[in-house]
Amino acid sequence: MNNIFALTVIPRETLKHIFFGFFIILCFGTPLFAQFEGEFSESDQPTVYELYDIREELKYKVYYGFLMLGYVEVTRFRDTTYHGKPSIYYKSVMKSNPDLFFIGRKEEHFHSITAKNDSIFYGLKFWSDNYHKDIPNELIYETNPDYTEVTFEVEGEMIDTLEVTEPSLLGPDIYMYARLFAGSDTTLNSPIYVAEEYHRVTLNFQNKVKMKKYDAFDEEIPTYYMDGDAPFEGPFGFSGSFKAWFGADSLRIPLEAHAKVWIGSVKVKLTSYERIR
Repeated sequence: MNNIFALTVIPRETLKHIFFGFFIILCFGTPLFAQFEGEFSESDQPTVYELYDIREELKYKVYYGFLMLGYVEVTRFRDTTYHGKPSIYYKSVMKSNPDLFFIGRKEEHFHSITAKNDSIFYGLKFWSDNYHKDIPNELIYETNPDYTEVTFEVEGEMIDTLEVTEPSLLGPDIYMYARLFAGSDTTLNSPIYVAEEYHRVTLNFQNKVKMKKYDAFDEEIPTYYMDGDAPFEGPFGFSGSFKAWFGADSLRIPLEAHAKVWIGSVKVKLTSYERIR
């Protein structure tokens, strides 16, 4: 269970619009200024235990060219217990931009229960609620108590059961996994399931620092860069190269991500960050 490589399971039936699909890579109203405590400076890699203890709320905007497609909000709420394992609960809310009439009102909520071992995070359960279609529990991915298999359920129908042979990610916990390695000059070749098929995705983390400006902070901040390659076709034509930036702080805050989908390049940028007491 201490393998640093994590298995990522990507939804196939939900995320029905472009900016919902892009959330997979982030490994994720008006801009707000963050209530961030501390300074941005180069620091050691965060540990699983340090990231496990934080409570935070992150807000993003999703862009296609000059069009702002919608919003993503990720919140880590509380500790819990699942299958007898100490765990954390995350909720991600995605909404379309109401000013874009050709998209219409789209809103989905994604929930994740995540556990940890001494080196990485791994998922125990992931489920989604489709608010604009009034479909609760539209998608459910759930591991068994022995953590040997994961089941897939869509709108109440059991779709498949797959064997779990190593720590796996089932949803928003992917963004916690990437934070462990941001700024580390490390390349990972991680196993990944897309549309119930097995692939591997390459993640290249760099230690080089670049100053960048985000609405969430008053001034430019130092960031770490990551890029990768997905040699397969995922949801919305997601394929090929992608890249992301993380804060060069002790928490490696996810700041920005770019990816290619069937319509072209899509970007997600942080607009607000807040620590929750």
